[in-house]
Amino acid sequence: MKRIKSSITVKVVAIILFVLSLWVTVGSVVGIVALYEEGIYTGKNASITESIYESIMLRYGSELSHEFMDWKDAIDNADGKDAYYYQKRVENFEKKYSAENTNYYCVIKDMSGNVIFRTGDIGTYSYTNGEFFSAADENGDYTSYYFEAYVRAPKLANDEFVLAEKFGDFVNNNKYTLIFILAGSILLEILLFVFLMCSAGHRKGQEGVNENFFDKIPFDVLLVAIGFVVVLLIDILDNNLYLSYYYNYYRNVVWDCVLIFVCSSGVVLSVMAAFMTFATRFKLGTVFSNMLIVRVCKLVIKGIKYVGRLIAIAFKNIDVLWKVGIVYAVMTFFELFMMLVGNSYYWSSSYFGFILIWLLAKLFVAGVLVIVLINFKQVRIAAEKLAEGDINYKADTKYMQWDIKKHAETLNSIGGGLSKAVDEKMKSERLKTELITNVSHDIKTPLTSIINYVDLLKKEELDNEKAQEYLEVLDRQSNRLKKLTEDLVEASKASTGNISVDKQETELGVLLSQAVGEYEERIYAAGLTPIVRIPEEPITIMTDGRLLWRVFDNLLGNICKYSMPDTRVYIELQAMSKEAVFVFRNISKYELNVSSDELMERFVRGDSSRNTEGSGLGLSIAKSLVDLLGGTFTLSVDGDLFKVILQFPL
Repeated sequence: MKRIKSSITVKVVAIILFVLSLWVTVGSVVGIVALYEEGIYTGKNASITESIYESIMLRYGSELSHEFMDWKDAIDNADGKDAYYYQKRVENFEKKYSAENTNYYCVIKDMSGNVIFRTGDIGTYSYTNGEFFSAADENGDYTSYYFEAYVRAPKLANDEFVLAEKFGDFVNNNKYTLIFILAGSILLEILLFVFLMCSAGHRKGQEGVNENFFDKIPFDVLLVAIGFVVVLLIDILDNNLYLSYYYNYYRNVVWDCVLIFVCSSGVVLSVMAAFMTFATRFKLGTVFSNMLIVRVCKLVIKGIKYVGRLIAIAFKNIDVLWKVGIVYAVMTFFELFMMLVGNSYYWSSSYFGFILIWLLAKLFVAGVLVIVLINFKQVRIAAEKLAEGDINYKADTKYMQWDIKKHAETLNSIGGGLSKAVDEKMKSERLKTELITNVSHDIKTPLTSIINYVDLLKKEELDNEKAQEYLEVLDRQSNRLKKLTEDLVEASKASTGNISVDKQETELGVLLSQAVGEYEERIYAAGLTPIVRIPEEPITIMTDGRLLWRVFDNLLGNICKYSMPDTRVYIELQAMSKEAVFVFRNISKYELNVSSDELMERFVRGDSSRNTEGSGLGLSIAKSLVDLLGGTFTLSVDGDLFKVILQFPL
């Protein structure tokens, strides 16, 4: 089936068969309608032969009505002067209408019933009809006659009447065959049409549906061109048939039939071409997309959007005073135009006075608007300054009016309140930092002494095992206290930004590999399996490697402390869009009964029972350091899955 749909020969044959079948359909319909009108199917008329007889006899009668006077004149003068000439004419007339040459016979009578002329002996006949006609003599006087025509029986001449009889018998015997032919031709046309639509777009040697040059023409342009061809063919056919049948110019039945066939077939082929290219475009989904009108509309819409964006940008960037001024001016001119046009037939001095008063009122409203907008602009500037952090900025309320002045005074009060709140906040933070620093320093001095004396005691030989055990506990707890003190100082500095940042070009993959390598022994000791994914292509950013190492140190330390043994730890680095992204994932061995926001707070730990070492400051310090480096620290908890995402701009 695929080869058949792709064969150009099969398609051409199918199109030819479709055209011929369509002609058979048209012929069958015309024949059935004609037979129905003649009463063949209804039983009113048993045969179509007599109808054909009548048509032939009308043509003969038309010729005789013109030849009658010439024939009569030839008979009257057959014995007179120029007898030979007139006798020859009589012989030609008699030969033309003799029983050997035609089965047609006629009698012409005057209005009294006297036979004036006949074409021969009638004998027996099978059909007759009659009519009146008028003929002019040599003086131009018209005389009325009665014309009787007959069809001889039996028929001796092999003429049109014999053919009409044979044709009538054939039609009568096959009148129902036309119906079956019509049904068969319609069925064939449906099958051929379906095949042509299914095969449209399939080409030999190519897979699927493919366009040809014809299918690439914009569909609306193609439809217009096909419509033009169809109208042109119909016009050619109409003009030629009009001249042929109404003016009898160059009457040629064969030429008329050829012209009808060619023009009608051209119309059918044009319409079929439109259907086939529609089928191809429908399969490809390009029926509307490649229309010229659609493309033009898209360009127009795109242009309108572009102009609209330009107007919006321009309108956005101009001052509010100009915005309102432009809108107010446009509305004013529109109202003025409508008043002038709407009352153009009834202008008077009083009407112009009304317009003048209206303009003065508009000017007054414009002045009020200007004052309000200027005040509004001052209030807006004050609000913007407050939003930018300039809490000492004060709006000038000297020339402000009404509620706008109250609003500006409120903004000024807000600025004062914010300034006071900021001062209190700064003072509180400063005191907190000083307290932490002083306390840490006060603790650090005796703690250093304790650590040193513990170290000295460890070097002494102690025989008491209990004393040795106490010494190890003292050593461990003193180091833990030292670490807590250092974390407190670092957390304080990180939260207040009192850490110097030295950004340099840093290759993140190398730094992460070094950090994981540093913790590899501890990770395996905790029963964890690290899965590290670092891209082959280097990812480099401007950052402080020392601080970023501290972040990795805190995160990897937490992983070693809090991850469930015999699980995998995923550590990834990837470049996404315009960011470098680190992802740390592990399964917690403790129930995470706190939210991710709470875990970010200071002194909060994942193990609420505090069975492990740690201060609860690691995540807080890591987040503060990431913020200092210009990155984003995101923490999420999903059941026991603990995930940290670090994002840094490339």
